[in-house]
Amino acid sequence: MMALGTLLQAQPVYERHNYEVNPYLARMAQKGLVVWDDNIQPLSRTQILQALLVLDSNRTKLTII
Repeated sequence: MMALGTLLQAQPVYERHNYEVNPYLARMAQKGLVVWDDNIQPLSRTQILQALLVLDSNRTKLTII
């Protein structure tokens, strides 16, 4: 059999606009820890994940609770 290299990309999964992480990411954007452009709704899970990964890399700048 011959294997063909194909790139498949599924449709993005979107989260609702009142999802719990959106206000948190908006507050972190106000503090300058992440760039969060939530003017265009709905947001994909990929966008949310990328923002959370940026926050994780800036962990030392976050306040300890």
